[in-house]
Amino acid sequence: MRNTMLWTIAVLSLAATHSAYAGDCTAAHKLFETGKQAGQRQQWAEARRALEKSVAECNRFDNWYLLGQTQLQLEDYNAASASFEDARRFAQSNDEKALAGARYAQVMAQQGKIDEPLAILHQARKAHTHPPAWMTELAMSLDKKRVNQPVTVAQLTRALTSRSVTLISPNAKPSVNITINFKYNSTEVTENSTANIDVLAEALAGDALYKGPVQLTGHTDARGETQYNKTLSEQRAQTIAAALIARKPELKSRLHIAGKGASEPLYPGESEDIFALNRRIEVTLE
Repeated sequence: MRNTMLWTIAVLSLAATHSAYAGDCTAAHKLFETGKQAGQRQQWAEARRALEKSVAECNRFDNWYLLGQTQLQLEDYNAASASFEDARRFAQSNDEKALAGARYAQVMAQQGKIDEPLAILHQARKAHTHPPAWMTELAMSLDKKRVNQPVTVAQLTRALTSRSVTLISPNAKPSVNITINFKYNSTEVTENSTANIDVLAEALAGDALYKGPVQLTGHTDARGETQYNKTLSEQRAQTIAAALIARKPELKSRLHIAGKGASEPLYPGESEDIFALNRRIEVTLE
């Protein structure tokens, strides 16, 4: 039911995207409408047949995007990934590229992945003029899952090398948010966060990542004064940099720090869960 709702929302969004069709895409538009109506009836196999014919007739973002949505409903993940990649290729705006990238991330999320789709979703939300609610809800659900799961070197490496981030925006820099908890009003890391620092050090020093500059950006939640939060976030980023260098001295010349305070929250809201997600260290490969 959840995915069906998202498919319906996608249809409504696409209906407002383009009102004019090139002459050679007239037949494709009729097939698109047939596929859309079949999807609204949850007749996914029929929708897929019509939309596959539609993309064969005309390479338009809408055709590929809705085909990907249908394949996702049918749990044909390889086909859905390919369709969303094609949707991105034929996108006419940054918003469309962001939508295609976010749906590509959704495919990975439904296959049980967390860190790589999260990296893509956060970039998609930055690139989209007005990120739709489903994009934020999906990112938040993955972030909440990640809090309760150990991070691995392989996961961080995949997130920091995902080419899908640059497909959304060619100038995008790969980044990942690491959950590292500090004692209240302090720069001292809690004991249960030391494992994530160990993993981050291994990933950044590993052979799979580009050996260039790394930005560590501290973020706080919205509580507290603006300047105090900015200073605290910088100090926390410095604490993590020192901890990483202690584990891997070769990282010393590569690490740069910054503090954003509460100016760039991941999610809106004032619950304890949201505050916890917004308190983070963002790692960016420069």
